Amino acid sequence: MSTTSILKKLLIMKTDNLFEKGAIEKIKSLAEKIKIAMILTNLKERPISVNPMTTKKVDETGAIWFLSQLKSEHNVNIQLDSKVQLIYSDPN
Repeated sequence: MSTTSILKKLLIMKTDNLFEKGAIEKIKSLAEKIKIAMILTNLKERPISVNPMTTKKVDETGAIWFLSQLKSEHNVNIQLDSKVQLIYSDPN
């Protein structure tokens, strides 16, 4: 896909401000479709920690569930500071 095609696709994307149930349904739909997220932890420090994670479930409250080892770097970081960022990128 050319740069021009990508830019055109980005320009025609629709942005909706969703709240409550609509937002949860949209998050669930996207997370379950894309599956792989990059979880960013240790956000106050440099370098930040970035790890790929597979989405296991999005529950009725919109919480996104992942499985990982208890002593993993990102779990240790989350215990120190619970602020994280998730990045999903649709490959299509």
